[in-house]
Amino acid sequence: MKRLARWVGTGVIAAVATSALTAIGTPGTAWADPVCENEIASVAPQDLTKDLLWAQDLLRMDRVWPLATGKGITVAVLDSGVQADHPLLAGKVLDGKAYIDVQSTDPDEQNLSDKALRDCVGHGTAVAGVIAGDKSDENGFYGMAPDAKILPVRIANTNPGMDKDEEDEDKEADDIIVPPSQFAAAIDYAVGQGADVINMSVKYTQNHAPIEAAVQQALNAGVVLVASGGNDGDKELKEATQPVYPANYPGVIGVGAVDSTLTRSTISQWGPWIDLVAPGVSIGAPQSDGKFQEGFGGTSAAAAFVSGAAALLAELYPNWTPDQYAAQLTGTASGVSGSLADGEYGTGMVDPYRAVTERLTSGEPVPVTSIDPPVLTEAQVQRHEDFAWMNDWALIIAFSALGVFIATLTGVAALRRGRRVGWRIGRASKEDMIEPIDDGDPIGLFQGIKGLKQLSGCSGRSIDRRQR
Repeated sequence: MKRLARWVGTGVIAAVATSALTAIGTPGTAWADPVCENEIASVAPQDLTKDLLWAQDLLRMDRVWPLATGKGITVAVLDSGVQADHPLLAGKVLDGKAYIDVQSTDPDEQNLSDKALRDCVGHGTAVAGVIAGDKSDENGFYGMAPDAKILPVRIANTNPGMDKDEEDEDKEADDIIVPPSQFAAAIDYAVGQGADVINMSVKYTQNHAPIEAAVQQALNAGVVLVASGGNDGDKELKEATQPVYPANYPGVIGVGAVDSTLTRSTISQWGPWIDLVAPGVSIGAPQSDGKFQEGFGGTSAAAAFVSGAAALLAELYPNWTPDQYAAQLTGTASGVSGSLADGEYGTGMVDPYRAVTERLTSGEPVPVTSIDPPVLTEAQVQRHEDFAWMNDWALIIAFSALGVFIATLTGVAALRRGRRVGWRIGRASKEDMIEPIDDGDPIGLFQGIKGLKQLSGCSGRSIDRRQR
C-alpha cells in the first residue's frame, strides 16, 4: 500500500496508509496522546451519524444474542494494540504483549505499552470494538460478540494493513511493523494464552516460512484464524491480484470488504484466498480517545466482523475444528450484489444469524440401495390368504351389526315420538276415511275449452263446480 506521509515521534517512525488517511483527515476533535505523540481525529459518540452504522442494521445481532454472545471466548487481536480504557471495551481487554514498542519514558505508561494496552493509531481499538464492543446508548453502535474477551498483541505502530514487504527496503521498517519471525512469535503467544480466535489484519505479499509454521501450529491447536484479504484492490481489475498472506494459507479464513450495497470495495483485493466478505466501507468504530472514528474500513474492518461471528460459533460449538468453523461461516453466507463466480466475494456475505441457527451436513452423500421384495413360502402365502378371507367376513359382520344398531335406534325414536303425540295402534274409522269423487269421464288431453263446454252441457255459462 502506498505510503503517503511520515512523522517522527518519540523515536518511532510511522507510515500512514491510504486506508487510514480518511480517518485521520476527517474533521473532528483531535486527540493528542502524551505517550504516542500522535493526533487522531474523532467525534463524540452522539455525533456519530446513523449511516455509519449500516453494518449493525444489516446484520441485526439482536436476533443472535439470545443464542450466543461470545461468552467464555477469547479473541486475540494482532494489531496496533487496544486502548483498554475505552468505555465500550472496559473490562474486556486482557493483558497482552507488545512485539513492537512505543518506548515511553514514563514507567507506568511503558508498562501499559508492554501489555499492548495502548493504541497510538486507533486501528486495533476499532477492530476490537467491532468484535466485542458493548452497545453504545448514545448512537447504537455494538460489537458482534459483546461477552467475548480481547487479547491485544501489538505487532505494529501504524495501520498493520499496509504492505509490509514494500517497507523492507527501509532500514527502519521494523519500527513500523514486526518482521515475519516476530509476527510468527505473536501467533504462538496468542495460542499459548488460550485464544480461541485470532484476528490478523496484516498483509504480507510473500510466503514466510516462520509465519506458515505458526499458522499450522495454531490450526492444529484448534484456533480459528481470520485474516484480512488486503487493501490494494482495483474495482476495474479483470484478474485476481497477487496473493496475500496470511489470508492465503490453507485453513485461514480470508475476508474481503463490501459496501452498504453489498458491492466489493474498490480497495478490497480478490482472489482464491477470499473465502467470504463482510462490511468494510464507512464503518463507525471506537477510537483510542474514548470516542469514535468515522470512516473505518477496508478488509481489516471486514475481518473483525468475521472474527466476531467466529467467536459466537466457538461459544456454541466449543469442540469443533477450525475447518468446521470455516465451513459453517462460508456455507451459511448470504448473497451479494456481484457474481460469486470470479472470486471477488468468496462464498458471499457473512451472516451471523444463519451461522448460529443453521447446521450443515458433512460427508459424502450415501447412495440409495435397491431393496428386493422378500420371497414368501407356500405356507406364508396361505396364511396371508386366510387373513384376507377373515378380514372380509369381519367387515361384513361389522357393517351388518352397524345396520341393526341404526335400525333399532330409529325404531326407538319413532315409538317415543308416537307416545308424545298420542298415536294408537288400530283400524281407522269410516268417518276418517275420504270418499273418492266421481268426476265422470276424463277430458281428452287435447280437447281444451271445447271439451269443457261439452262436459258442462252449455255454452257461455260458468262451469258448475262440485262442492266438497
